[in-house]
Amino acid sequence: MIGNTMFGQLFPRRSTLVLVGAGLLAVGGVAAARNADALIAVVAPPAPVIAVIDLQKVFAGLEERITRQADLEGQGKTMQEELDRLLASGKDEATKADALPNGPDKAAAIERLAELQLNLRVRKELFENKLDQRRAETFRVLYAKIADATKRMAQQNKYTMVLTTDDAGDLPAGMTTQDTQKGIGSRRVVFVDAGHDVSAELVGFMNTEFRAAGAKPAR
Repeated sequence: MIGNTMFGQLFPRRSTLVLVGAGLLAVGGVAAARNADALIAVVAPPAPVIAVIDLQKVFAGLEERITRQADLEGQGKTMQEELDRLLASGKDEATKADALPNGPDKAAAIERLAELQLNLRVRKELFENKLDQRRAETFRVLYAKIADATKRMAQQNKYTMVLTTDDAGDLPAGMTTQDTQKGIGSRRVVFVDAGHDVSAELVGFMNTEFRAAGAKPAR
């Protein structure tokens, strides 16, 4: 009896173990549920405060964009003046070549004229590529500044999300089926209440910073 009792105390019956195990699982389940609730509370996203901007309006209203555009137009004017000089020189050479009698001098003049025309075409293409690259760089720089300013303004005003909107305006008539489908497929926003649009606020925010920096684009 004593041996059986001791054996029973050291090794409880299976049913007792099952009950004890079930109790531990229940306690563990409650703790796990509490931990899960706490984890969800930590990682749950904030309630959304949504604002939108119209990139076309923002670009149009930026004083820095206007300044950079004027700079690009000045560069384009300088390039065009050089092309005009080359063109005038070519016309002079053409007049001289026409006035010469047939012979070695006329042939040499025609050859010089061909070189001038080739140089004019090359310079024109080079200038156009330069201006296009500078224009593209201007857009890239300005977009990066818009993105940075949007983030800082959102943090300042407690916006949790700022989206670009394309709800304004209808698709133009007269497009092909493919272009119409692309235009429809590219739309991401169908309607936004005007109260969400902070484009003017962003333009004012950026223009104020631009003036404070001396109203000169950073190079």
